[in-house]
Amino acid sequence: MDKISKRTALILTHVGGLIIIGVLLAGLMPYIYRTGIVYPGFGWYKAGITVIGLVLLGFGLFKLCKKPAK
Repeated sequence: MDKISKRTALILTHVGGLIIIGVLLAGLMPYIYRTGIVYPGFGWYKAGITVIGLVLLGFGLFKLCKKPAK
């Protein structure tokens, strides 16, 4: 995975950011709890999904901002 295009890096960055935003919204917005889709709080599975989102976001940003070697 040394050669990754800027488009792929941008996609990874957006996917990672969306995962993080989704997890935070699910953990913070009380009206979602009333629907019964998710339970209140920040459990282990949400923490795991957040870590995956952070890794994707970080990797995408790193590859996006990294200057090409000559």
